Formats: sequence, structure tokens, C-alpha cells
Amino acid sequence: MKEFNCSVYRGGTSKALCFLERDLPEKSRWDDFLCEAMGGYTKQIDGMGGANSLTSKVAIISAADDCINYTFAQVAIDKNVVDYKSNCGNISSCVGPFAYDSGLIKDEMLFKDECDENHICLRIFNTNTKKYIKSRFKIKDNLFDEEGNHQIAGVPGSASKIEISFLNPEGSLGKGLLPTKKQIQTIQTSFGQIQISIIDAGAALVFIQARDVLKNMLYDEISQEELDKIEEIRSIASEILGLANRKEATYKNPAVPKAALVDFSYDYLDMNGQLITKHDSNVAIRMMSMQKPHQAIAITGTVCIAMASKLKDTLVYKHLKNCESNILKISHPSGIIECEVLDNEVKITRTARRLMKGFIYTKSNFIRAIL
Repeated sequence: MKEFNCSVYRGGTSKALCFLERDLPEKSRWDDFLCEAMGGYTKQIDGMGGANSLTSKVAIISAADDCINYTFAQVAIDKNVVDYKSNCGNISSCVGPFAYDSGLIKDEMLFKDECDENHICLRIFNTNTKKYIKSRFKIKDNLFDEEGNHQIAGVPGSASKIEISFLNPEGSLGKGLLPTKKQIQTIQTSFGQIQISIIDAGAALVFIQARDVLKNMLYDEISQEELDKIEEIRSIASEILGLANRKEATYKNPAVPKAALVDFSYDYLDMNGQLITKHDSNVAIRMMSMQKPHQAIAITGTVCIAMASKLKDTLVYKHLKNCESNILKISHPSGIIECEVLDNEVKITRTARRLMKGFIYTKSNFIRAIL
């Protein structure tokens, strides 16, 4: 086969190809199929990718007895590699709408006390992290209703609000919230000793003090020399976690843990030229995505930052300002993201929109799996 059913969704500040698992080739061919669908590693010109990690993502969906199963795939833009080790929170926001519009929802999947005639609240199981997500979104005429006045940083205009709750998010790698049992630790790099915090909630992140790797401010352009330092630290953290040798981590384990630079909040202009003051947020973060600076912030990263903010002595905790409630405001290059940090969940609002529904065509022949 060279023709496969596909939808393209914007979920939060990312974009993904969305597939029903039953429409895909057999699992052993997923990597080849997804790399070809995205267009390869030469600017992805011959496929659907946009030569940016934020637009080179895939959601694979199927129905279980009491939930929607969701597998996330991050397709590299500079090599034929697909990573399945972590989830994408932004893309999680479009999973419910896609599943609902695909006719997969059953009563057993619902949090019924949070549903009404205009909203549905759905249980989603992320197979990458083995964690559950609660997704509440608006419906109309038996379809996802994208119209609304909710706005999020990094996305123009407004749409209907999608409430995403990450339930018991600690330990996506199976090693708990503190996989090294330390809030902070010192590592040796080629440019000296530095302190890091490795936290795992929603996704595993290695936090780095911005001043240890950057010459300029957090949201200024990052040089290749500085990116190499950040990747060296991320690779060391990968080795500490037992995921890949530091010399091989960039290729074999490019997405886990994710690197995040942390600083105190300060005044800056976001990517739209809007002034963000130091009083607008509690902490400043800049995340990396597949060895490149993230234009916004990963939602699973936001979950991890939120949980790290409650752990005394982590680098996130040490850089907090004026955070006296369960609401955490994080500044990033595109603006501010806000989340609510509760005992066993982190709640974030997003928006999503279907951009295309149809077929994707491949050059190679793939045999569709029979499920």
C-alpha cells in the first residue's frame, strides 16, 4: 500500500500526523513508515514534516475497553530516527478530539461526573509513559467544537478550551520523581563542574542553570557552541539514567531526558514583540527539543517543572519568585504558560484544531497490519 488514512492536527503549540493504529503498517515497519511520511532528514521537503521538531510529531490512537490508547512518536528532522520514549503534552490535547471525531468513544472511557451536554471528559492512556491523562473538551453536533475564545501563548487567535490533567505523573521512566534520588547533583563536563537536577514527571528533564552554559540572556539566540554544551550535559544525564552511553546518546536516545535551562524571571520581549515583565511569571525556562531550542515549552516539560517547583533544593525551586499558591506561571520564548499543581495531578489548558483529513502517500509499499 502507498495510501494511508491520516489527519493533521495542531495540538497546543505543536503539530502532528494523527493515525488510527488499525490504519498503519505492522509495528516493525513504523519507523520506516513515519520517517517516509515526514519526508526524510533533508529539510523534510518530500513529506509532511516542517523541518522543525514541533511539526515532526505523530499520534497513534486506538480504543481499549475503558480508555483511549495513545502512542506518541517524535520523528527526528536530521536523521532517520523515531523516538517513542516520552510523551508530548501539546499533542495530548488533540488526542481526545481526534478520537471523538473518529467515533472511538464509549461510555466506559468517560469521567461522567465531568461531562455535560456541551463537554466530554475522556480517559486517555499514554503508552509511552504508562500514565493516564484526563481530557475535557467541547462538543457540538457529535463533533469536537473548536470554536471559542481561549488563547494560549505561541498560537495566534483563539479556540475552545481543552483541559488536560496529567494524573499521578511521577516516574515516566519507572524510577520515581527523583530517578537519581537527589534533588541536585554535580557532574563533570568538558568545560568544568556544574550542578543539575534530574526530575521525572510527565517526562524526564535535566535542569541546567542558564548561567552555566549561556553567555547572554536566556531568550537570546543560542550559539552552536552553547547548544553543544547543553547536549553534552543532556547526554551525561542520559548515561546517569542508564538510557544510553554519553557518546551515543545524541543518536540513540535523542529525546530523553529533555534539557531545560532555568533562570530567574526577568523583563523580555516574547516572539511576538510583547513585553513580558519579571512580575508576570514565577520562573523562566527555556527547553530544548531534539537538540534545538524549543520555540515555546513542552507540556510534559511544564508538568515536570510544576512538580520540581514543589521539591525543595531543586534548581527550579531555587529560581522561584513569588510562588505562594498552586498556580505556577512559567515564562518561555513565546510568552507565559500557567498550570495548576495539585497533589496527584497537574492541570493545563490548551487548544487544538484539525487542519486536514485525508490520505498520506508514501513512495514505498507498506503492508497494513491486520488488527
